[in-house]
Amino acid sequence: MAKLIGKDARLYIAGYDISAMAAGVTPNRERDMHQYAVMDGVAGYHYFPGIGKDTLTLEGIFDDNYTTVLQNLRSATTGYQVIIPFGTSQGDDALAADAVRLKKLEYKTVVTDLNRVTAELVTDDRPFDECIMIQEAATKTADGESSSVDNSAETTDGAIAFMQYWGLGANDTLTLKIQESSDDGGDDSWADLISFTALDGSVLTYGSEKKTVTGTIERYLRAVWTFGGVSTYSCSFLIAVKRL
Repeated sequence: MAKLIGKDARLYIAGYDISAMAAGVTPNRERDMHQYAVMDGVAGYHYFPGIGKDTLTLEGIFDDNYTTVLQNLRSATTGYQVIIPFGTSQGDDALAADAVRLKKLEYKTVVTDLNRVTAELVTDDRPFDECIMIQEAATKTADGESSSVDNSAETTDGAIAFMQYWGLGANDTLTLKIQESSDDGGDDSWADLISFTALDGSVLTYGSEKKTVTGTIERYLRAVWTFGGVSTYSCSFLIAVKRL
């Protein structure tokens, strides 16, 4: 069922879920339109779009728990991955970008009310990609796979995948994959499409990664995860995919 109104948006930055502090998240998708004129007998100017200049505005309640990620954004040299799901379920739309940097950060101290924070971020190398959530943000404690997402038809132009994770145990490892099938695993068995870099909690307990694949992408996609190390396992993650 199509969503007629927006609600339940979330905000994830490089393995940090900062949705709790965000009272409002506004992605802005902007393009310069350059004028040109040609001798074609048509009066007026023509226009063509320039490079994308996408931005993200965050308005929220100041929370010391998120000071670290905000400070890291301010000092980042290569940008952070951002995923903004418009909902909390698999199949929901999302915007994602792999290199977002902090442009402006303001704090407002209010004597009789909650302290507030406002931030403006800019995409560093590419505009936001319009994605579908293959795996919504969730905490997993055992090996498994998501239900499949039906994309109606295959595509021959490849795909981009975004992944963020947090809370991986220091003694645990985790392998995340995206699999594909033309008939939802019927006669065409599920096959690996994208494998993210193996995660090792002894090195890093949170983070993000972007993967690109070319060629044919089958109609159905799902996420698969496998733990290793010392049980009991636990990790939270989400995966968004854009079919090109």
